[in-house]
Amino acid sequence: ALALSHLYPTVNTYRIKARAYDNSEEIGLGVSGRITIHTVLHVSIAGSDANPGTQVAPFLTLAFAINYATASGNLPILVGLGTYNEAVTLPSNIQIIGGYDTATWTRTSGSRSVVQATSGTYHVADGLASSSFTGLDFRGATSAMDNSIGLVVRNCGSTVLFDDCAFRGTTAGPGTAGTGGLPVASGTNGNPGQ
Repeated sequence: ALALSHLYPTVNTYRIKARAYDNSEEIGLGVSGRITIHTVLHVSIAGSDANPGTQVAPFLTLAFAINYATASGNLPILVGLGTYNEAVTLPSNIQIIGGYDTATWTRTSGSRSVVQATSGTYHVADGLASSSFTGLDFRGATSAMDNSIGLVVRNCGSTVLFDDCAFRGTTAGPGTAGTGGLPVASGTNGNPGQ
């Protein structure tokens, strides 16, 4: 296991050198490279999932940032303004805040990042605990034959917070035409009234 001997207080990319010694203090392995230290992740419609997720080089998709965050100790995620065309599954023990102006990475109340489900998908929050979501606008898919669900929330604990969020079940596309009915025989005339 690798342990860092220095705490890095800010998000940055640092040059690292590591050496491994055997019991007689002989160098067995020398490695150098770069490591990016995060305290928070950033997502922008102008980003790339090949980026390190910093303010200057944010991720492109919320789904990638969520996977990265959960693998990295549940780092908070800041999401820039814009529309993200993807379905997301929200995890436990995370904080996601949308509506950020990516020029300054500041947010004003009421600003929201749109998370638009794509065809055949919807957003899911299932079995969550200790999670907080702010400034997100969850929208259902709009393609023909899609459901119009904005967000499915089920089996979540009382420590899940949605603050300043919107949930929009969109108007789904038209369905396919039905088949014609079955032919039936004509009925007989009834008895005259009395």
